Amino acid sequence: MRIQTTLALAFVALVGTQAHAFDPDDQRGARVAVEAGVGIGGAAVGVVVGGLTGILIGELADECDRSWGCFPHALFGGAIGGVVGLVSGVYLGGYAMGANGGAGWTVLGGAGGIAVAGGLQLLVGDQMNGLVAAIMWVTLPLTGSILGYELSTNATGPDALHAPLVLALPPITF
Repeated sequence: MRIQTTLALAFVALVGTQAHAFDPDDQRGARVAVEAGVGIGGAAVGVVVGGLTGILIGELADECDRSWGCFPHALFGGAIGGVVGLVSGVYLGGYAMGANGGAGWTVLGGAGGIAVAGGLQLLVGDQMNGLVAAIMWVTLPLTGSILGYELSTNATGPDALHAPLVLALPPITF
C-alpha cells in the first residue's frame, strides 16, 4: 500500500481589489495569533540583525575592549532591533490579515509594554528569575503592541476596504 502525503503551502498576500467592509470581530482570534507569531518572528530577526549591526559599529568605531569585547554593542543593538522587529511584525501581521490598525498606536502599545516591564523589573529587582524576566520582556511589549493595534482598528472609513487573500501554491507530493 502506497502512502502519499501532500503538503499544501499557502501564504497570505494583500490584495486591494477585493473590497468589502472590514468587520473588526471577524476572525479576531486568528488575527491576534498571526500578529503574535509574526511579531515574535520579527523580534527574532531584529535581535540578530541589531546585534550584528551593534558588533559592526563597535568594531568600526574601535570601541570593543579586551574584557567585554563587543558584547555591550551587540546587546544594545539586539535590544533595539528586537523591539523594532516585534512592533513591525505585529503591525504587518495584522495588516496581512486584513485589519487596518494604526502603526503609531502599535508602537505606543509596545512602548507601554516596555514601560510596564521596566517598572516590574525595578520593583522586583534581583529577586526575579532570569527566565521569568526574559519572558516578561517579550510578552509585555508584544501584548502592548497587539492591544495598540487591535484597539486602533476601524470598521469604517477608507482603510476599511482592505481585505486579505490567501494564495495556495501547488501541492508538494512525497
